[in-house]
Amino acid sequence: QDMIEHMNATFQRLKENETRLIAEHKEKMERFDEILPRLRACNNSTTINNATNATTNATTPKECAKVRTEAVEKSKAAALKAADRILNHLEKLKQKLESSQNMPEDELNERIAKIDALIVEVGKTKQKIQAATTKREINLALKDLKQLVAKVKRASEYHSQGLLRSEIWGVLQRIEIMDKKLECALDGLKANGTNTAALDQKLAQLNVTITQAKDKLKTAKDLQGSGNETQVAEGKALVREARDLVQQAHKMLQDIRKMIHDLGGRPCQEKQEIEIEEPVPPITNITNSTNNQPTNLTNSTSNGTTQ
Repeated sequence: QDMIEHMNATFQRLKENETRLIAEHKEKMERFDEILPRLRACNNSTTINNATNATTNATTPKECAKVRTEAVEKSKAAALKAADRILNHLEKLKQKLESSQNMPEDELNERIAKIDALIVEVGKTKQKIQAATTKREINLALKDLKQLVAKVKRASEYHSQGLLRSEIWGVLQRIEIMDKKLECALDGLKANGTNTAALDQKLAQLNVTITQAKDKLKTAKDLQGSGNETQVAEGKALVREARDLVQQAHKMLQDIRKMIHDLGGRPCQEKQEIEIEEPVPPITNITNSTNNQPTNLTNSTSNGTTQ
């Protein structure tokens, strides 16, 4: 319980950090946008005072040198905030994975290692941004940062789908445990001479549905780990189909339980021996995602290039 409370507190802190970083990044971008008209004027070789045929005060070489230096600094400030947003998002995603009750330990460790590698990569890009002193250097660093944004988005989708698959798998196993108990109760009804034909059919449908959902999850895992966009999309579709099947199975389970109760039977309470591949969580509502997508990360660096 202490560990769960600690994880919840950490996740809440990261969510609050995200809100703060979004506001700070927006403010830095606005400051950078303020200098863009002066920067464009300096870059426009045709900005000539027609009356005197001389460069205006706003675009003198001395003034333009100051404008370009200021532009680099403002661009750096905005880029560093964007990098901080990416780091906070990765930490939030990492925390979400670590709090999973359903993911196998080896898979969890592998995913955490991948996120840690991304965190290191973002840290190196931050160092490049901080060290930049020229337009060329900051633009090269911004290019790296934009590529990281795309990489983090793909990683977020990959890990979010992994969490969703684990959640669905956990619910499936919970359903299987109850299924075995209901089968035990059904055996008791048969021993008493009760007609269980309708129940037998319903249980057979439930077992088929469970098998179909598990097969789709296993196939989806292979497809989503391929790195191929088409196969990843196919995997996502299979996860959605598996989720729908699990919801159907859960409804079947409730119907079977009621039918047994109405016939005077009771689910067996003794432990049923079934193969458990992963930990079993309580049955919960299965959502479409795990809410781990980056928050507007596509716009983190979109306007920060120093012209």
